[in-house]
Amino acid sequence: MNKVFESIYSCSGCAGCAYLCPTKAIQMREFEYDFMYPVIDMRKCIDCGICKEFCSFSNRENSKKSIQAYAVKNKDDIRMESSSGGFFTEIANQFISKGDIVYGAIFSENMDVVHSRAVSECEVIKMRGSKYVQSDISKVFESVERDLSSGKKVLFTGTPCQVSAINKVFLSNFPETLFTIDIVCHGVPGVSIWRDYVKFIESIYNKKIVDFKFRDKKQAWRSYKTKIIFSDDTIVEDNNITGSFTELFRYDVSLRPSCTQCVFASTKRQGDITIGDFWGIENVFPEMDDNKGVSAVLINTTKGLEMFRSLKKLEIKSCALQDVYKKQLNFFVPSSYSNKANAFKHDYINKDFDTVLRKYTRVGFRRRIVDFIKSILK
Repeated sequence: MNKVFESIYSCSGCAGCAYLCPTKAIQMREFEYDFMYPVIDMRKCIDCGICKEFCSFSNRENSKKSIQAYAVKNKDDIRMESSSGGFFTEIANQFISKGDIVYGAIFSENMDVVHSRAVSECEVIKMRGSKYVQSDISKVFESVERDLSSGKKVLFTGTPCQVSAINKVFLSNFPETLFTIDIVCHGVPGVSIWRDYVKFIESIYNKKIVDFKFRDKKQAWRSYKTKIIFSDDTIVEDNNITGSFTELFRYDVSLRPSCTQCVFASTKRQGDITIGDFWGIENVFPEMDDNKGVSAVLINTTKGLEMFRSLKKLEIKSCALQDVYKKQLNFFVPSSYSNKANAFKHDYINKDFDTVLRKYTRVGFRRRIVDFIKSILK
């Protein structure tokens, strides 16, 4: 077996194949844009075919049609720290309160996005909010297995491809104790671009970033404003420079190749529950729309319904599935590359990061004005 996947367009980097390899012949390595791909050490490979059989992208299983849809709001203070309506916080804390385990994406000390294990509400807080970078889940497979084997209930949250991998590895052995939530995913941008962005911001402000809000709600839920928290507790809110990474994400110039051919961009879901922003809530339940965020929650399994019915502190309204689908294109088709993607890739490889931001984001306009003023004052 010389490779797990046929092309970079058919590997989501879920790392399930590496975890299942009986001889540990597969390692996850970073390639273009620092995306992770499995690499086989042929000296260790016994040609068993487990990796090819597993591949969650090529062999999609456990897909479920949603059975119910809801609009959900948590308390204002929780919603203001969440990307949409704060549903995740409530359901995660429900697991924590019973001594069970939650897995979700957090920022590491060096601001990489990684999946982590939570056993307290304080740890759940770190998992709140959208993180527009691919999370590394390769380090949590072992602890998920330990928790499930010990009899704990586990709630795993992630993108559909990540949830698919977790389900394929563990669901058949732990059908009653593994619970999953997938998100409505737009695709993930280059990891290296995020790392370069962090270095760029830290060099400008001469401080270390310790937290980042991709969607700060100080102005509004729909605003996509950023907020950066530095190690000295200073805060920088959205401006042309700090908002530049979100611009690149929304422009789709550096998506993971598999995101553009994603088999999970479908109304058939991987999680027991699917969550996302309830875009269009103003047309469905205008009384719920205060521009602080509303979650769209889709129930996909009886386990998902069991989880949902246990929640008591939320404002909930039932709606038609079509009300949720209407404004979320990624239920039907994957995202596609911007027509600037090739030019961006060429510039990113051959030019410094500052120059790239000047060309492709609002940084360019802002910085040109600053440079012009400086030239006048000289």
